[in-house]
Amino acid sequence: MSKENSIENEYEKETPLTSTVSKDSVILDWEPMVDGDGVYQIYRDNKKVGETQETQFIDNTIQMAKDYSYKIVATKRASESEIKEINQSLLKANVDLDEVPEEAYNYNKSLTKIVETLSEVSEDELSKSGLLDPIGASKIKGNSTVANALASDYTGYILRYQTFIPYKHVKNPNAFDEFLSGYGYDTYLNGNNRSFGFFENSFKTRSDVYAEWSGSSAYSIQYPDVGVSILYDNDYDEITRGTASTDGIKHYPERNTSTYIEWHEIASVGVPFSATYPNIDYRYDARMYKNGNITASGNHDKAPNHEVYLARAYSSLPAVTLHTYEIPNQDAFQNLIPIFPNEYWQVN
Repeated sequence: MSKENSIENEYEKETPLTSTVSKDSVILDWEPMVDGDGVYQIYRDNKKVGETQETQFIDNTIQMAKDYSYKIVATKRASESEIKEINQSLLKANVDLDEVPEEAYNYNKSLTKIVETLSEVSEDELSKSGLLDPIGASKIKGNSTVANALASDYTGYILRYQTFIPYKHVKNPNAFDEFLSGYGYDTYLNGNNRSFGFFENSFKTRSDVYAEWSGSSAYSIQYPDVGVSILYDNDYDEITRGTASTDGIKHYPERNTSTYIEWHEIASVGVPFSATYPNIDYRYDARMYKNGNITASGNHDKAPNHEVYLARAYSSLPAVTLHTYEIPNQDAFQNLIPIFPNEYWQVN
């Protein structure tokens, strides 16, 4: 589909989002986004807490000295001409239109804001608790390795981007390959059988980007990885297995300064059995600040699950969740076909 004058162009634009925090409320204000029914969905820590037709949301149910992750979601259905074009492409790919979920035709954009609420304790106590540090560097000074690094003017963060299938097995979304291979029955692919989590080690793709400052140097380094793919018959007996190359996960450093590091990443990783399998695609841009703040935005296929985390490097501190996307059901794997609209996200 052409992106000229499309909803994709609108969702790719940065949407300003600000927060005002008091001891008993959080006020979110954002610029208008294109939305099909004009109603934004509001989530706090991944639970829906409201909806509004305004570009402001007030949360009066907060607790002091606690972190919250707010998400504002806009949704716009593809036009009838776009849906017709999508369906024509699906039929050519031997896809049963009855198996395509309705949400596959939607464009979505989410704005995420991580908010630290206030406390009545003194600033000195806040400093000791780490609440004045977004990643909590003050909590790790007892760690000799990190303490030595900090003493030598070292600061480092990890942005981890992972994709995974939450089920143990999923029906092979590549009906065309099944037809060409002449199996004569449904085949299945292995999943990761897990939920969201920074420390989970089962994934389809993983990319760790380390943003680091050491002395007068600032730089970003990427470590990509790809999980194994297994094809099963309809009795879940293994037919074949393989691992795709990490060459499809590309890191592009942009700017390294004494206060922030910028980069962008583009990924397109397929299943190593046939070129007819749709790839897992995503892209994002990030600016990581030395003080622990971050701004990032990107888009990705609406399958499989996507998760993005930020953590302090070389520490045991908990990671901060920047973005998650969860597929609604197993039929969502048709969304990997490139003709479908993407999911757009932004966080600061």
